[in-house]
Amino acid sequence: RRSSDLWLEECQSKLSEIKVCLNPMELESQIEQAKSLQKSCDKQRTKVELLNNAAESLLNVSETDSDIIRDEAASLNQQVDSISEQVRSKKDSLENMAQRLKDFQEMARDIGKQLQGSKEQLELHNSLGAQACSNKHLTTMQIGRAH
Repeated sequence: RRSSDLWLEECQSKLSEIKVCLNPMELESQIEQAKSLQKSCDKQRTKVELLNNAAESLLNVSETDSDIIRDEAASLNQQVDSISEQVRSKKDSLENMAQRLKDFQEMARDIGKQLQGSKEQLELHNSLGAQACSNKHLTTMQIGRAH
């Protein structure tokens, strides 16, 4: 078997293990795995370019089997391009999910702070008893809520 076939199988296997998840720590780990896989694709692309150059040189001096050489080179290029695109797409999805999760966590934190402020204001309102219904107090609450 060609080393490129083994690499393609290994890369496809690693890619299938990378999953989008909602756990921030695990998501970051998955992003790092995707980045590592992308580096591997970049290295493989360099090797494929060298192989393409060697195939082209061979085609220039060969009169037989040129179709086989072209077909093999085209097939390998297509497979490496395909797996590289899959890795890039997976990495982009993971990074997008990480950003969306971060945005959601920040929003949840802000809403929690607003909820706590409203709860404290309501507790203060309830502690005032009859005074809570005075126009002055209601105006103060409205101004406090606006901020």
